[in-house]
Amino acid sequence: MTREESPAAQAADALRRGLGRVGRAAGAWCTLYRPKSAGPALAAHNRILHMQAAFGPPSTQWHAPSYGAPAWFGYFDAAYTRAGDYIQRPHSRPGTQDGGTWFIASQDAMLPLLCIRTNRTLDITRPSGATAQGINPYGGPSTTTTTPLLTQWPASVTTTGTTGPTTTLPSPIGPGTWTILMPHHTTTPLKTGDTLTDDLGRSALITTTELTHLGWHLTARQTTP
Repeated sequence: MTREESPAAQAADALRRGLGRVGRAAGAWCTLYRPKSAGPALAAHNRILHMQAAFGPPSTQWHAPSYGAPAWFGYFDAAYTRAGDYIQRPHSRPGTQDGGTWFIASQDAMLPLLCIRTNRTLDITRPSGATAQGINPYGGPSTTTTTPLLTQWPASVTTTGTTGPTTTLPSPIGPGTWTILMPHHTTTPLKTGDTLTDDLGRSALITTTELTHLGWHLTARQTTP
């Protein structure tokens, strides 16, 4: 018996078909994107196909999503998708604000399709240091000389707190700390010290990087309001 004909493979295929039927029955027409480079993830040349998909909070019971919970279950035919793809759902009609963009974090066999809903679009760059050996005008990282890493990639960005001195007196609020979830691009490793700019014009410095089987789990310290 081959791997494709095994009971486990048949069960996984049946589950995917079932999720596809749910997506067709309860979902909306969405666009699937598969980034081929570090450029804009939702560029037209990354468009793979149109598909019907639905999304719901990761729970055994159907309920409304909560604040600060970017993880959702996806209901669509996973035969055409893979982890790292983006799925964009348009608004059903003007003013509803029920559209959104998710990336597929995991579609392991016999498990729910885990998707992360994005709320920001990020540009990630790497500050350059000294350009030559010996004496340089400035030897540390330079914010004016940077190398683009990822351009216009949707990500989940949540604020987890602020940093600053602990005091009982009124003082300026410290910079916010971000938790960032986004897909992994195989040719673009991210490092501590890389800089982020979001679609609101805010900037942040990556303070920790963790590459998991679900994608990047980053923390960053906001540097501009």
